[in-house]
Amino acid sequence: MKSIKETLGEVLGRLAQDTGAARLLVPLWAQVVGTTVAKHAQPLGLLDGVLTVRCDSVAWRDALLGEREAILQRLQDTLGPAKLQSIVFEGP
Repeated sequence: MKSIKETLGEVLGRLAQDTGAARLLVPLWAQVVGTTVAKHAQPLGLLDGVLTVRCDSVAWRDALLGEREAILQRLQDTLGPAKLQSIVFEGP
């Protein structure tokens, strides 16, 4: 079994390898969702058009699920719909 550190390193590596969109994603995330939300939910990876976001509590995950379409639209406006088709929110 891989450690969290190893797994996170792999995910961040994939994020960094994505074609341009991933490099823009980290600073863009806080701009799109706001600094308060960004403290509780961070993008982990962008793979095949699906953004995975890790939330630090179930409450934040549930709140963001309700905002998924609005967040997705704001990200697509910047990245383009071809780069990002969906968002998956994970809780602890």
